Order: sequence, then C-alpha cells, then structure tokens
Amino acid sequence: MVRRATVRQTLVTTGVALLVTARAGAQGSALLRGVVYDSLISAAPLEGAEVWIEGTNRTARTDALGRFELAALAAGRYRLTFDHPVLDSTGLAAPPVVVDVAGDGATAVTLATPGPATAHRTLCPHDPWHQKTGAILGLVRNAADSKPLPDIMVTAHWTIYVLGAGSVRAEPGTAAARSDRSGRVLLCNVPTDVAVVLQGRAGEGPAGMALVDLDGRAFGRTSLDLAVAAATGTLTGVVRKRNGTVIAGATVVVIGTDSRAQADELGGFTLRDVSAGPRIVEAQAVGYPPGRAQATVRPGLAGLTGRATWSSCSGGKARSPIASSPTTALPPTSSTVRISRSRL
Repeated sequence: MVRRATVRQTLVTTGVALLVTARAGAQGSALLRGVVYDSLISAAPLEGAEVWIEGTNRTARTDALGRFELAALAAGRYRLTFDHPVLDSTGLAAPPVVVDVAGDGATAVTLATPGPATAHRTLCPHDPWHQKTGAILGLVRNAADSKPLPDIMVTAHWTIYVLGAGSVRAEPGTAAARSDRSGRVLLCNVPTDVAVVLQGRAGEGPAGMALVDLDGRAFGRTSLDLAVAAATGTLTGVVRKRNGTVIAGATVVVIGTDSRAQADELGGFTLRDVSAGPRIVEAQAVGYPPGRAQATVRPGLAGLTGRATWSSCSGGKARSPIASSPTTALPPTSSTVRISRSRL
C-alpha cells in the first residue's frame, strides 16, 4: 500500500483546538480516537484503513466499525492521514488533516473518503454538471486468476426515453474507454437515472456483460472479469419473490445468449454451457416485472458452477445478493445488484 502525500480531496474532521505544536516522536499521555468513514462506495464505516501520523512511525488500523486509537501522544498538533484499498482502486487520495490533541483525556476525529460527487468531479472534470451524469470506474480482470487486464476496450450502452407531445422517443447513448496497466477503466458522462450495460472482450474469449445502475449517485464502481479464451460453465440459482418465497415456473435466460431454463417447483434452475465471464441473468414470470441479476462464470480446470439468487418483485426496485463460486480452488465472490424494470 502506497502512502500518498498528494492533497486532492477534503476530509471531514472534528477535534479539540489547541495552538501548540507537537514534537515528532515525543511521548505523553494523550489519546487520539477516531473513525474512518467510506463516503464513496459503502456509505459505512471503513474497516482495514491504515491511519498514521506524518513524520512519525505511529500507525493504527481501523476495526470492523471503522474505529482506531493512537495512544501515548504528547499534547500538540499533528498531521493525520489514512489509506485503504478503496482509495488505491479508484486512484483517489486522502489528504493529510491537522488535528490538535489535548494534553489529557481523549481527542476525537472523524476521517472520510471523498464522496461520489467529489470523485466524479475529480475523475471526469469535463462532464456537464447541470445534467444527471456520473462516472463508472471498472476493474477489468482475468476471470481465471483475477489478474488485471490492460488495454481492453470497454463500452457502456443505455437508452433514455424522452416524453414529448403525445409521443415517447428513445435516445440510445454510449461511452467507451480502454483499461490502463492496472486494469482500471473510467467511463464518464453516463446517466445516473437508468441502468447501463457494460461490455468488454479479452483475447479470444467471449464478450462479457455487466449491468450497472448508479441509482442517482454520481459515482459507481464495478468489476468485469473476462475470460481470455473460449470456455463455458454451468450456472445454477433460485428465483425468489421480494419477501423470500420462491417463484416456480419462471423462465430464466442469459441476456445476449441462447441459454435459457425453466425454474422448478422450488424456484431452482440450471443453465448449462454458459459462456465464461460476466453474465446478466434475467427471470421472467407471469404477473411480475423481469428480475435481473449479475453472475460471473469463471473458467477452471474442473469446470464451474455459479450460483445466483435474487428477488423478482411486483414493482419498483429491489437489492439482491449474487454469488458465483467455482468448483476448483478459485475463491467464491459476491456482489450486490439492483433489480430494475429498465430495458437493455
């Protein structure tokens, strides 16, 4: 993990104000307590952040609730900063923050990553601010070993329906970019109020598809795990209502392919010979809007069985967990997707 000294974003801080300067390395009885918050991705406390005092070897790591402590400090003023894989993966930096520590008792401080709007402005400075646009930062990886894939063209596609005088006009849109050496790809000027389909292809492998819905946020992050050679696998899952009960007899298809299956009386389904890589799976049932889920079929020595479970609801949107796990030693992965009525 690289400790950055670049100041690019603004952190939220609170503390006790003292007009003294601490001598680096000095010992004392003061305590600095704090919380690091992820404003960018999860909107929750940030676990595993490394917090340190500049100019010293004093460091701390946040717990599951984002909390950290730095004890035995001399009273004075310190420059505090932190780093985390969330920042590394986006290329954003958390700048140092000046904190005044009292001579006795504890001083509190709150640190936060840049928010979605700040990330959008920083990464896509030329986007129009008066429109509902945002940025999607993707990580393009090899589906077999999760290594980054550079120089992969990724395209985003969407359709906006414009209401006119007695008519509805469809306006398709697109954006494109190539992944860099670390596999990161940045797509700017994408809509925040409709779902966006990402597509990419690596080597001789099949094209992969991922569904991203910013849902009004100015920034989103996703992964595109592509197969670099032709490969297929088996995808299994369950179709459920929003309340968790199963939907028997639903038709399940893999978008962009001929793969389809019928859910059994327990809502279960099996899709065979599915092209490896990221796939959008859609369930269709009478009386329900389509439910979509994201899954990744990973090539392996012994084949692959991916598992997908989601909810098909009677209206609106629902959040659902999706997981895919290979039958080889590849680790299971999970993601959260949004079931939407928007059309591809």
